Amino acid sequence: MARIRKWKGVYSAPLGCAFLFGMVSLFLLAGPGRGAPEGVDAALSSFEDMAARYREIRDYRCVLIKQEWLHNRMDQQKMILLFRKPMDIKLTWITPNSGQQAVYRVQKSKNRFRARKGGWLGFFTVDMDINDKRALETSRYPITCAGIGAVLEKTMQDIGLGQCEVRTLGEENVDGQPCLHLEFHSLGPKNFHQSLRTEFWVDKKSGLPIQLKMMDYEQRMIGCYTFSQLELNVGLTDKDFEL
Repeated sequence: MARIRKWKGVYSAPLGCAFLFGMVSLFLLAGPGRGAPEGVDAALSSFEDMAARYREIRDYRCVLIKQEWLHNRMDQQKMILLFRKPMDIKLTWITPNSGQQAVYRVQKSKNRFRARKGGWLGFFTVDMDINDKRALETSRYPITCAGIGAVLEKTMQDIGLGQCEVRTLGEENVDGQPCLHLEFHSLGPKNFHQSLRTEFWVDKKSGLPIQLKMMDYEQRMIGCYTFSQLELNVGLTDKDFEL
C-alpha cells in the first residue's frame, strides 16, 4: 500500500496509484493539526462505491446529452451511446446531424474508429484516427473518452495527484432521478488537474454518475454530460456495434 505523505497541508500519494479504484480513500485534504473537512469521508466513500458498482457492469445503453465549450461557443449534441467492456463504443446522433454514427472496437480498431454521416450520405463510411482533427472539431475529447468509465478513471487520476478536495454537496434530482451531489475541487496551481472543479450527480438507484459538469480555471463551464435513460447490462452483442 502506498505511503501517504503530507506536503503544504495536502495529503498526496504516488501517481502510480491513480488508477487503483480501491485506494481512493488514501487521498484527502487535511490541514495541519485537524481532521478531514466535513463531507470528505462521505464523498470518498461515494467514489469508492461508484468504482465498485462500475466493475459489476458489462455493458450499458443511454442517451448522452453533451454540452461542450468549442470554438468560443457552447456546442450541444444529443446521441444514443452504446458501451460494452472492455471498450466497444457506438454513437448514433439524434441532434444535430441526425443519423450520423461512429463506432470504436478496441479489439479491432486499435487507434481508429469508423464513422458515417446521416441522411443521403449515410451509405459512405470512413475510417479515422481517434485524434483526427476532423473528429475533434465537434468534441473536446476522442471517442475513447466517451462513457462513464472514462469519467471515473480520469477523476481517480486527478484525486491521485493530490492537492484537491472532494466533498458532498447534498442531494438533487437529475432527469427525474434522486442523486447525490458531489464535487471535486482542485487546490493545486493552474492546470494541475484537468479542471478547477467537477461536479457529479450520482444516481442513487444505479450508484453511477448520470451527470457531471466541468469548470476550467477561469470558472467557465467547459463541459456538461448527462447520461439519460441509463440501462445497465442489456446484453449488447457484436451486431449492435456494426456500422
